[in-house]
Amino acid sequence: MAIAEERLPVSDLTQLSSVVADDMLLTQTSGSNGDVMLTPISEIVSRILEPLFAQLDSPALTGEPTAPSITDNTAEDDRIATTAFVQLIAALKASTASPEFTGQAHFADHVPTTETGEGETVALATAEDIQNLANSISDLSTAISELTGSLGALNTALTGLVMVKTYTYAYTNLAANGYLQVTGTMFKIATPAGYTPIAVRRVTTGNVVCEISAFLGSVTGSVTALNIKNTASSAVSGTASIEIMYVKSSYVKA
Repeated sequence: MAIAEERLPVSDLTQLSSVVADDMLLTQTSGSNGDVMLTPISEIVSRILEPLFAQLDSPALTGEPTAPSITDNTAEDDRIATTAFVQLIAALKASTASPEFTGQAHFADHVPTTETGEGETVALATAEDIQNLANSISDLSTAISELTGSLGALNTALTGLVMVKTYTYAYTNLAANGYLQVTGTMFKIATPAGYTPIAVRRVTTGNVVCEISAFLGSVTGSVTALNIKNTASSAVSGTASIEIMYVKSSYVKA
């Protein structure tokens, strides 16, 4: 049996200003013969507004939603970060490509490193690294200065420690297998005062051999003897040469 449909004037409808979410409204399902049922106000409102508004809990926004932009670049709270805030923070960071640091840039516990094409690891030097290098250079400079001073002192000590003097004597027509002894003022080797002879170098020219048989104790002595021997089978003429090395007597141990 069909239910009689009753229509009421709008003026007889009750205003819904005092309706709350839990109140029930009489509703009818779709179609002319739809079922009549009671439906909570909250559900009716949800059906109407859901396509138009985002949920408060995990809203799925569309389009380009906006929000007030935060200007405090030190903010650490639950406020929404807009694109403007992101750009504000990004402006405070150095680019990874050719970064330009300001203020007193430093590294904490981790020092960035990179690898060269040859596989070598290159680390950025910190202020501490540079200071350590400067200290090492300073220490090295001090050590070099001390070494220079020591070398200077050694050079001073060695100056005049050793000397070499050359003595010569010209001879004429020394007979074959002949022997010549030169003594006295004709050939004098004078040992400098304060020095002691330590080595003799004989110079041999051709078949002539030279040697010294005695030394002078001072420049005034006259007992030096130069022995010249010709080992050739014919007479020769030339210059006999003797080199003597002297060292300061104070450096010679008894």
